[in-house]
Amino acid sequence: MILNKRIFTATLSIVTIVAGLALLSGMPSLTLSAPSRDAAAAPSPSAGLTLVFADEFDGSSVDRTKWYVGGKPNSDGGQWGGAHFVGPNEPQFASVYHVGDGVLTITAHHDVAYQDPERWGRKWYSGHLSAGFRDGRTSVAQRQGYFEARMKFPDVPGAWPGFWLLNVASIDQTKQPITVEEDVVEAYGHDVNSYVFTQHAWRVPRGSPGDAQVQVRQLPNTSADFHTYGARITSTEIIVYFDGVEKGRVPLAAATGVDPFFPLLDLAISQDWPVTIPSSGTMTMQVDYVHVYAAP
Repeated sequence: MILNKRIFTATLSIVTIVAGLALLSGMPSLTLSAPSRDAAAAPSPSAGLTLVFADEFDGSSVDRTKWYVGGKPNSDGGQWGGAHFVGPNEPQFASVYHVGDGVLTITAHHDVAYQDPERWGRKWYSGHLSAGFRDGRTSVAQRQGYFEARMKFPDVPGAWPGFWLLNVASIDQTKQPITVEEDVVEAYGHDVNSYVFTQHAWRVPRGSPGDAQVQVRQLPNTSADFHTYGARITSTEIIVYFDGVEKGRVPLAAATGVDPFFPLLDLAISQDWPVTIPSSGTMTMQVDYVHVYAAP
């Protein structure tokens, strides 16, 4: 882990909790406002919890005992978005994933000659790590606890970096499991002063909370320095944190039936925003650490 001192900045923010799908879907939504809490007055979101997983990226390569590399581990193939996620046996691996000086760097590349393995015609390739593996194993999974990553994002239009969670049962989609996805942070390179938390829910019990979103705005430039992005999952809800400060909370989907969650990291390319994605060059996301804490 790099030695930069964590900066907990009390920043005036506008937090919007949106029940339903993301605003761009056009579906009806319920909007509530919640005030930011002062960092000095609030306890650390990991206070009273036990650290059960830490990758400080102090080695010289991705620790593949901790991370499945190359797309989601799901049985449905795991690829998505506007870039192919490179796996360890592909020739682009070394140019996408780099560990050094206590930092994981994921670099997305554009190559007009690139042959998209999925035959989707994409000319970008990038990186994706998962603590869940194709065979159903996980290097860490918690039903209740706190998940945090310290990261710095690119400021290139089309960049779509993320730190997110999936429940373990979702790995095997052939069994049609309850599937809950918690996007702790979805950031966008064309707007480096905001991000969104999104909950997606599939096949949850009738009456369960469903899709929801927290919009976190008026932040310091997330491409200029490292910041922490976290989510505390309790028995009934998810609490969203930026630099240790609570930014909102939503009811947990399938709270009585969902199993433990594992973390994922990626640098995706978004094709859903009306921005011009560069037709050349690179985008870079840096990760200082990933920590997972267990609740008592």
